[in-house]
Amino acid sequence: GEIFEKLNKQQTRGILGNVFAIGYNYDCNPGEILEGLSDYFEVCYSCLKFDRKLKNGLCAECGKH
Repeated sequence: GEIFEKLNKQQTRGILGNVFAIGYNYDCNPGEILEGLSDYFEVCYSCLKFDRKLKNGLCAECGKH
């Protein structure tokens, strides 16, 4: 988490997007990448939308499914 404290929100989200893209190439989904970190990065691990209120890593919309 230390490197992310030096970056602004937009930079952090750009890096996360790249990490997700690389992960897909290695059969790794965002839920696996964000396990235990969704709240820290404020991103739903299912729909990958930012700035949503999360419960166990999911936004309210994704938590219904």
